[in-house]
Amino acid sequence: MDRKAMFEKASKTRKENIESEKRGNYTSDYDQIDFVGLKKGEDKLLKIMSQPLDVPACERTPFDMKKIAVSFITDERGKKTRFILPTKSEDKGFFLYRVIGKVLACDWVEGTDGKKKRKYKYEETYPQLFNRVAKNAKDPKEKGYSYERGWYPSETIIMNVIDKGTPEWNEAHKHTKILAKSVNEVTNDKGELVTYANPGVPKSVYAMIWDGIVEYEGPWDEYDIQIKKIENDPYYIVKLASGVKEPLTDIEKTYEMFDIDKNYKVSSYTLIYNRLGKFIKEVDGAFGTKFFEEIEGLVAVEKAQWAKEKAENPETDTESKDTETKDTAEKDTTEKETTKVNSRKPVVEEKVEDKVVTFVALKNEKVIELYPFIKELSTEQLEMITGIKENGSLEYDGFDQIYSCMDEKCDCKTPNPFTICPKCGKALQ
Repeated sequence: MDRKAMFEKASKTRKENIESEKRGNYTSDYDQIDFVGLKKGEDKLLKIMSQPLDVPACERTPFDMKKIAVSFITDERGKKTRFILPTKSEDKGFFLYRVIGKVLACDWVEGTDGKKKRKYKYEETYPQLFNRVAKNAKDPKEKGYSYERGWYPSETIIMNVIDKGTPEWNEAHKHTKILAKSVNEVTNDKGELVTYANPGVPKSVYAMIWDGIVEYEGPWDEYDIQIKKIENDPYYIVKLASGVKEPLTDIEKTYEMFDIDKNYKVSSYTLIYNRLGKFIKEVDGAFGTKFFEEIEGLVAVEKAQWAKEKAENPETDTESKDTETKDTAEKDTTEKETTKVNSRKPVVEEKVEDKVVTFVALKNEKVIELYPFIKELSTEQLEMITGIKENGSLEYDGFDQIYSCMDEKCDCKTPNPFTICPKCGKALQ
């Protein structure tokens, strides 16, 4: 290689490295994902390829389904970026959880009725910081403000499935796809077809599959499952696909699967630093914390680890990559993951009437009677409700702290992410 060619190559590599560092990722150690998306009004026929979610960690493989916590945060460019966090059960002390907890800290105050009420400590003292975390800096007059969950993550289940509606594709590729809440295809300015996917499904869908089918029919590799996304509650309908079980075939057992652990890693500290660093400094200035100093240290350790791994195995990319959200042609761009794929139109399967499984909260007549506004809750909020106690109060999954309603006359208590009271209908934020 002559010197001119060497410098041209070095210039190209330098530009790629600079751009990569801005993105918070240094490699492309990620697969091109093929998705099967749930679309309102359409049935999807699927075969789940995974061990159950609740198997012991020592028995789980990187290809088995995984629960992740996802936040869509408006970053310092004014764009939504997807951050993957560990679930709270895995690490409730994770860096972003502590930043969120500091800004959204609450006090309990006694109302005129003698009941304890929640009051955010810093909503009035630092309104801009508070609104940035609680509502992603949305204006109260903006559409969707009441449903904006801010930085608070929602949990979703990522899983490999066989899309039984695309038999020709399956025969040609012999590979699974990742199940997604939605998939949309858009042609970009370069004429390339780009897929915008919201990967995974709510915990409620997994509960429907398990409680409504697995408990009666046994392991899911012995039959196909039919899922339909609908406009209103219960938002998803899950059924056994047919009266005749169709076990996993010998050929299907050989299908390659996506490495979920590799493709859905916890977001790097570098991404957090690059996208939210200025805001973290503002938090330190207001509260006297040392979050920025901490994130700088975490980034240094992370980069040193990446360099070490690359030196030990230069042919393999081992450093972290995080997928950021890009704008789409749709109005709602807050929950999209981007991957380029070829255009494929799945076949709409024949509809089969069978058992329908719904959200826990919406199956209970007592809940609907006592909480008339429960149908106003978002899908994610409904997923948090696991039942009703003997005294009529709601039970929630995974919350150590719940809060009283903003209306002193209402005795309903809800977790912090709730934006509307299911009992009286009052806005909570």
